[in-house]
Amino acid sequence: WTLLINLPIISFFVIFSKQILTILFGSEYAGGSGSLIILGIGFFLFSFLSISSSLLNMMKKSKLILFNSTVVVILNIILNFLLIPKYGMIGGAIATSISLIILGALSCSEGWYFTKLQPIQKYYLRILVVLGFTYMIVFGLSKIIDVVSFVDLAFFSFYFMGIYTALILLTRSFNIKDVNLIRE
Repeated sequence: WTLLINLPIISFFVIFSKQILTILFGSEYAGGSGSLIILGIGFFLFSFLSISSSLLNMMKKSKLILFNSTVVVILNIILNFLLIPKYGMIGGAIATSISLIILGALSCSEGWYFTKLQPIQKYYLRILVVLGFTYMIVFGLSKIIDVVSFVDLAFFSFYFMGIYTALILLTRSFNIKDVNLIRE
């Protein structure tokens, strides 16, 4: 569900990052779109990979979680120190994203090590193909129609989610547990 819900949201932010920043904060903030994209991808991957941290919590591995967090905080400080002077705001976004992805990867691998539960499933590939197709349609349309207002952005978000949802249903990108949950 994390993948199904968060993936189209981050994809929408990737396509319309400049427009979102311009509409919400003004054109002087449009230059931050690269940082928004990098941070969005970093937070998405972190949210997807860190699902296993709940397993570590339930197994009372709080010292391991503390160790992971400490290592990643130190890594983030070092990366910020190295990347911000050279790349500015983009460097800070890269440093934070790398740190979050590493924290998520640590949680994922340790969760797998202790439980042998695999958080990444084969049917996720169908979801990625559906998203790629939806992305291409909406990205192509966004090159034809300018997004200059909140109404335009709302139209594209409904259009994006409509195509994505329809294709998810048509390709049956749910497993049986998802279908049962939807029925309930």
